[in-house]
Amino acid sequence: MKKKLLPFLATSAALVLAACSVQTEGDANTDSNTESNVTQSTDKTTIEILGTSSNETDMNIVRDQLIKNGFDVKLNTQPDYASFSAQQDAGNYDLSLSSWTTVTGNPDYAVRSLFITDGDYSNLSDTDVDALIDKAAVETPEEYQETYKEFEDVLVTENAYIVPLYTSLKAQAYNSEVLNGDTIRLSKSRAFAWEPVSFVDESKNASDSLMLTQVNGDLTSLDPVKGNDGSINQLNTNMYVRLVNLTDDDNVVSDGSLSYNHVIAEGNSEFYFVLRDDINFAAVENGEAVDTGLMVSGQDVIFSLDRAKNADSVPDHRTYSLHEHIDTVELVTDVAELENVQLSDGSGNVLDALAEDLDAPISKTVENA
Repeated sequence: MKKKLLPFLATSAALVLAACSVQTEGDANTDSNTESNVTQSTDKTTIEILGTSSNETDMNIVRDQLIKNGFDVKLNTQPDYASFSAQQDAGNYDLSLSSWTTVTGNPDYAVRSLFITDGDYSNLSDTDVDALIDKAAVETPEEYQETYKEFEDVLVTENAYIVPLYTSLKAQAYNSEVLNGDTIRLSKSRAFAWEPVSFVDESKNASDSLMLTQVNGDLTSLDPVKGNDGSINQLNTNMYVRLVNLTDDDNVVSDGSLSYNHVIAEGNSEFYFVLRDDINFAAVENGEAVDTGLMVSGQDVIFSLDRAKNADSVPDHRTYSLHEHIDTVELVTDVAELENVQLSDGSGNVLDALAEDLDAPISKTVENA
């Protein structure tokens, strides 16, 4: 079986791949003192690089480096992401040139699907990698920095499962004569949010359409548990309301989310949310999004998260590994029990933290609305 190197093929990959044929100083001295050297085979190893036409420049750079280091190279260039994914799923490559980022502000999102055994996009199976991913997932940011450093050493330095090519700068362009620049957000991780955008002439906000485009024209799926890639991240951000949101600097907040407040309990394994009572489901009628008047309830959240964490809930479930850590999702029926649950940072109890800045104290729970 060929050894596959997964996404983020790097400029340094040629050095790693060619290491077996690089002559060291010791080898040179040995050769010069040996009358009969072993005849080297002239047959070259062929490496097939898989990528998309939008990454053609990067593919050519990596190809040229591999050729200079003694390999034959075959390029498998696909016209779009759907074709690329089909080739990748079929294993028609030796090196796959791709990219990944986090849209959650949490490193676990950026590594779990790609590298854990049986992950949604993973073809690795390494117990050391699995253990480090699971360890970091329940640590605070201060704690997991060292764990992710160790993870990177195992993934890149020791095994060369991937080798980063580059970290790209995030950029957006807009016409300042048409759009108000103060309403254009450029977040580190979160996809571009459309709702705040305003025309310079605000009278056009209610009548004119805002047209946006993206490189990936073929969408994986608009079902949020069936797609987890660049083709639908921006659409999902603007179609669905999430339990929490990200600021532009990757701070997790409840602002603009389905929650008034959220907290993490002692042990970093239990999360509590106060759900909003003013978020309704939408429907499409005559090509327009309309408010159904049906409120999103706690039972709807339970259904959605249970569906996300069930590997068999939908065919081709592509986000299962991101949700498999969820044990149970349930409604709090006794407010008093929250007084006895301490916060992760030890600063108080869950009830007081959830009630902070609300218009009224939390006195009871509602199971159905």
